[in-house]
Amino acid sequence: MGLRSWYQKYLKNEEADQITEILPGKLYLGNWKCAYYLGKTTTPSNVGNENNMNVEIRHVINMTPHISNFHNWYLFKQRGADDVIYMDDTGIQDNEQANVSQHFERTFDFIDEVAKEKPVLVHCVVGASRSSSVVIAYLMKKNHWNVETALNYCKSRRSVVKPNRAFLEQLHKYAIQLGTETADGENNGDNNYESNGDDEEVH
Repeated sequence: MGLRSWYQKYLKNEEADQITEILPGKLYLGNWKCAYYLGKTTTPSNVGNENNMNVEIRHVINMTPHISNFHNWYLFKQRGADDVIYMDDTGIQDNEQANVSQHFERTFDFIDEVAKEKPVLVHCVVGASRSSSVVIAYLMKKNHWNVETALNYCKSRRSVVKPNRAFLEQLHKYAIQLGTETADGENNGDNNYESNGDDEEVH
């Protein structure tokens, strides 16, 4: 994909600017704009979501080193968003040399703990590769899913989700570690999610 095509598909994509609900009241996926507007009661019409989750979310996992943790800035503290908590040391490059799997267990623990109080937003630049890989890994462990099931679940909510090839390979290795896949590609998990609107069993 050329630079112009990538720009049109992702950086000028209104869906990418939306905070995507992965687990209601608990886990959300988005891009850098979604993080930037956290804590603001008014946002551009194409940023946020219909439930105004930018006001409710108070925990952030920022998976890119290219975007600052905005709410540590003085100006953000002035606007009353000083209670937004960021997870430390999570930024990685979006390339095939990056090790996203080093964050699977620690982000799982963070999400599982803090989401008991307030929802978590996981974001990168676009909300397509790095951040989605962490969310997919969370769903795999929480629901005993394989990669395909967790990926399809995320894509049914956010169509721009697309972990890069190396991240997918790391997710498959993680699935083997979790026991939801075998080294020869067989699936062992509870891989019975279907995109039918009934998410009562998804955690």
